[in-house]
Amino acid sequence: MKKIDWFLLGIIGAMLICGAIIYPKLPDQVPMHWNAAGEIDGYGSPLAGAFGIPLLTLGILLLLLVTPKIDPRKENYAKFSGVYNILKTFLVLFMVFMYIVTLMAAFEHQIKVGLFVKFALGLLFVVIGNYFGKIRHNYFVGIKTPWTLADETVWNKTHRLAGPLWIVAGIVALVVAFFDHPASFWIFMACLMIAAIIPTIYSYVIYKNTSK
Repeated sequence: MKKIDWFLLGIIGAMLICGAIIYPKLPDQVPMHWNAAGEIDGYGSPLAGAFGIPLLTLGILLLLLVTPKIDPRKENYAKFSGVYNILKTFLVLFMVFMYIVTLMAAFEHQIKVGLFVKFALGLLFVVIGNYFGKIRHNYFVGIKTPWTLADETVWNKTHRLAGPLWIVAGIVALVVAFFDHPASFWIFMACLMIAAIIPTIYSYVIYKNTSK
């Protein structure tokens, strides 16, 4: 356990304490899901609203803490430990942000959820894309296709290509977040799909060329 891990656990602990405080004050139906137009289309119980995201965040962090211990290529984590800590931190902060947005909606604050979610996702994509090229060969973190996992050279080339794509997708998300129109959501989703599909195809092509 590093200092950053204790810090992140402290943040999650604060979320759980917050959940315990606001639980009695939550309405019977807590908004939990929104459609492409930013309209609420799914509700949860006060228990889910107060503790769902904090517990999910705790599960994600614990998984990220265990992963370097059980990965067959665990020795490679030392080569990008700084990047790994940054990714853990931003993932937890992203979940904290989503928790705040959910609670604000639960208490009927007039907020544009779509704007906040797209903006937060865009920022997360920019951060992850910026560090993609520094993630070393492993079985849990990064673009895991059969071809990247089978060949370290394919892994490195694929992540160097994916980094700029994810950054561009994130920047597009940051821009379209300010357009209050359902089309902005589909533009955002199209960018994410492109950022995911192109590296996958590229990893296959590189693998085939490398294995010849």
